[in-house]
Amino acid sequence: MNNLSRRSRLAIATVLDIALHSRSHPVAAKALAGRHHLPPRHFETLLQTLVKANILKGIRGPHG
Repeated sequence: MNNLSRRSRLAIATVLDIALHSRSHPVAAKALAGRHHLPPRHFETLLQTLVKANILKGIRGPHG
């Protein structure tokens, strides 16, 4: 039985991906999108939601 929405599953996968790949530097939305085979614009809105919920810390610019 699948009670989570597709967006919720993607949010969980995103947080896990960042935890695995962040090490000492930020993970770019483009890199996330590439690993999940989705357009970067799709991740930008999801990441904004996770930052507003204080789950992630957002960094602006080319290294964020």
